[in-house]
Amino acid sequence: MEVVLYIIVGAIGFGILRGLFRSKLADIRNIKQRHGQAMAAAVDTLAGGNYLRPSWGTDPGRIDVVDRNIRTEIAKTFDSPDEILKGGHLLRAALTAAHHMERQGFGFFEQVTGAADFIALVGERGMFRKLQIGLEDSETENVAEAASQNDSLVIIAGLRISTDSTGLDLETVVSRQLSPEIVKRCPTELDLYRYLVEEAEWLSEDENDDISLDFSEIREVEYEGERAKASKYHRNRDALTWLDNRVMPDLRLHFGQAMADRIRGAVLFDMCLEHLEAILAVRLKYAVHYHNNCLKSGSYGYADRWAEVIDEIESRMGQL
Repeated sequence: MEVVLYIIVGAIGFGILRGLFRSKLADIRNIKQRHGQAMAAAVDTLAGGNYLRPSWGTDPGRIDVVDRNIRTEIAKTFDSPDEILKGGHLLRAALTAAHHMERQGFGFFEQVTGAADFIALVGERGMFRKLQIGLEDSETENVAEAASQNDSLVIIAGLRISTDSTGLDLETVVSRQLSPEIVKRCPTELDLYRYLVEEAEWLSEDENDDISLDFSEIREVEYEGERAKASKYHRNRDALTWLDNRVMPDLRLHFGQAMADRIRGAVLFDMCLEHLEAILAVRLKYAVHYHNNCLKSGSYGYADRWAEVIDEIESRMGQL
């Protein structure tokens, strides 16, 4: 009786193990199939002249993880990964692969691995150089096609931006082409003021301590705590939203985080230089407003700080 029982239990156990093995094998096949479909879809996307991003495609930390992984793959074929990655096209191709891995249901780390696999595939086919002159976002395909034929051009937020920095710093060259777009996105005094104070606070933060805020002449009392009020002024932040969601992701892809930050700071510098009178006027208007509010509420310490700002602005306006 015990022998029969052992045989039955063993048969059941074997059946379970065989079922698990078959299930595991099916899972592996499914993973390989989805991986292959993601790679094929990435090839089709790039062949169509487009780039895509995964849902986390504007997160600099995660983009950096992808960047490090594809550098490792490129280093297997080329001695200078930086030269191959110049222009950001290969990183965009990797992010396109990550996008399709995400669509196939893979998690972040699997997407990173898939992006590196795609770059390895590109390397095996000898296509690194070809992808270096790829097209940009589909929404700017015509502009991107022209840029792809010129090594000194990149596409930033759909704009054709020259990087020819002969005699000038790169951040100066790029920022001068971006700052007119800020003006377009600040149609009212409040729009301009929100841009100034929120950008000033961003520049004042520790991670931006290599970018001086002195040139703007904007004082701490003007910008402190202003970014926390962003939701209150959501209708007057078009320029800031454009910088955050459109410009910075492209700047990071093309030039890296540090240079992207410097370019953004240089845009504010250009604004303060080219539109000084308008900026002084709007700062004075709000300084007087907040000074009067502080007097009414009995916040005399803050009223004194605002009075100093008013004096400085009026003195500066008298020099123009």
